[in-house]
Amino acid sequence: MFYDGGECVRELASHSGGVQRPRGYSCEELGGAAYFADRDWSSPTRLSRLHPLFVSPHGTGSSRYLDVVCHDDVWYATWQQSQPDHSQPLVMNQMTRTEIETLLSE
Repeated sequence: MFYDGGECVRELASHSGGVQRPRGYSCEELGGAAYFADRDWSSPTRLSRLHPLFVSPHGTGSSRYLDVVCHDDVWYATWQQSQPDHSQPLVMNQMTRTEIETLLSE
């Protein structure tokens, strides 16, 4: 299971050339993963208890909304990732099932 955890809440700044008005707050989220043992869906076990599992190397570090689609022998992962300019586009990666199994067995 992938989940988003709130890292911090910060006030949003207005652009200097835009209309000045209250903007509210933004929650920067950092992604994590958990697993369930013995089909006990009420008790997930987090893979990383003290730190986020997914952190962007860019911008604010936000890396969230991870989703994985399995299709035949290829898995596709998409997520929203902070960039050096602080934009947060949707990015994607693909791996074969064999590559995933190799990584998980190490």
